[in-house]
Amino acid sequence: MRYSSLTCRTQRREKPFLRYILKRGGRTPVQFDLSLLEKETDGFSGSEIEQVIISGLYTSFSLKKELSTEVLLKEISLTVPISVTMADKKAKISF
Repeated sequence: MRYSSLTCRTQRREKPFLRYILKRGGRTPVQFDLSLLEKETDGFSGSEIEQVIISGLYTSFSLKKELSTEVLLKEISLTVPISVTMADKKAKISF
């Protein structure tokens, strides 16, 4: 039953979580389209979102530009959340 709580965590996550992670990374959240990022990370866990932002920081550094919504969207598109990779196991467990 360990996968059953996965849905609960991902459904409860809201924009404040994205703001928190961006602030923790030293970024100003108002510079980002949080509504779009929230929509695109539907089904992602908190740690997956954190890794998207970390990857985005590395990518933007290598491109010598500031972290942006566009960079984060690219990183999101390269990430497959566990809610997708484990969907078949979760379906077998859920009744």
